[in-house]
Amino acid sequence: MMKRWIGSVLMLLMLSCLNFSCTPKTRPEKKVEFKRYEIQSGILEFDVRGERQGSETLFFDEWGMREARYSKMQGTVGEAAQDFEQLTVMAGEWITNVDLKRKEGVKSINTVYVALKQGVPPESLQSMVVLGPEMMRRLGGQNIGTETIAGQICELWSVPSFKSTSCLWKGIVLMTEVETEEGKIRSEVRNIQENAAVDPKRFEIPEGIEVIEDTKLQDFLKTAIDEEKQSTAAPASENRPKA
Repeated sequence: MMKRWIGSVLMLLMLSCLNFSCTPKTRPEKKVEFKRYEIQSGILEFDVRGERQGSETLFFDEWGMREARYSKMQGTVGEAAQDFEQLTVMAGEWITNVDLKRKEGVKSINTVYVALKQGVPPESLQSMVVLGPEMMRRLGGQNIGTETIAGQICELWSVPSFKSTSCLWKGIVLMTEVETEEGKIRSEVRNIQENAAVDPKRFEIPEGIEVIEDTKLQDFLKTAIDEEKQSTAAPASENRPKA
């Protein structure tokens, strides 16, 4: 049954990830310990070139369990030029994607956080959450060498099914090049600040943003959790002596 639970979490991760929160409700709770990255905190600045051009800035702390990515780009939709300004925040139990120009966003469950809170062992999630060789192989990726980017040596991985190439360093993507319907887009880091002090306000949703909730993920997750609880409770009830 644990395999079924892990499979449910993996499916949720695929639906919500890369993905791409409103600040969680204030209440006392046990802090979740998990390391997505090998660095406790950082600020990374990226240049984006190709069919979309612009910049991105990644802020993170708590070993990557809390992060915010600000994107500002120009591109085309059909034949029309368009500006994109977006923010993705992962904080606590929520992941929120915000269109800063339209001032609207959608929040969905942070499946990793919730799974850990429900007692799923961290080691069970490691290979499905942390970007590394095992996860890349799960995606059908192949290691094609190394590259030096912003002074750091990272591992190059090609994932044909996604028509992408990425360079990984300490669990962080320093470069990604992907072929889309619009054309090729390349994002590459130009500046890395390791273990930087990150202002907590970076992980807050700006005022004036209308955020709606994606309930489909919550419903799916609740069903998976209920099934797991029932499966673990069943053997105990079966072994009870009959009256």
